[in-house]
Parts: sequence; structure tokens; C-alpha cells
Amino acid sequence: GSIYLLMIIATRSQRWNLARSEGNLATEVGNLLRWPDELAAGQAVTETIIPLVSLLARSCPVNLGQIMPVWIFQGLHAPLETSCCDLVVSDHLFGQILFK
Repeated sequence: GSIYLLMIIATRSQRWNLARSEGNLATEVGNLLRWPDELAAGQAVTETIIPLVSLLARSCPVNLGQIMPVWIFQGLHAPLETSCCDLVVSDHLFGQILFK
């Protein structure tokens, strides 16, 4: 679902707001998306964001090979046709990206 969340962020022009935020907002948002709580923000994730991501995944299927360079797949032992919804492979793939 990470790719679809990035699509939502991009279409809502929220990338710069998230990037410019102070502190660990991106990490906190990521944690909330993975483990929604019972508060209003967690309920919004459960009732709105997760169903929206599911709808996007069904109506606009995206393969990892369509959005990532081939070299990233070296060592993953996953085909380029792997769905972005494959959480095991996508988590492993994003775990290999080094941020500076």
C-alpha cells in the first residue's frame, strides 16, 4: 500500500508539507498508518485511507517494476511484475533504499 499512499500524497500536493514538517511527522504518520489507534486520526486511517488505498490497488494495479529501476531488484529475487500490494517484497525493497 505504500506506493498508493505516495500516489495520494502526490495528487493532493502534500509532499512538500510532509517534507517541511518539523520533528518526526513522517515517521509518526507512517506508524499511524501501520498501526491505527482508536483516536480520531486512527479512525480516519481505518475508515477512509485504508479503503481508498484498497480501491486504488484494485482499479489501478501497479507493478514494482513499473516504478523502480531494475537494479533495485537485483538480490531481491522478485520478478519485476511483483504487485505493489505485495507487502513483504515492497517492505524489503524500501528497506534497501539508503536515505542521506
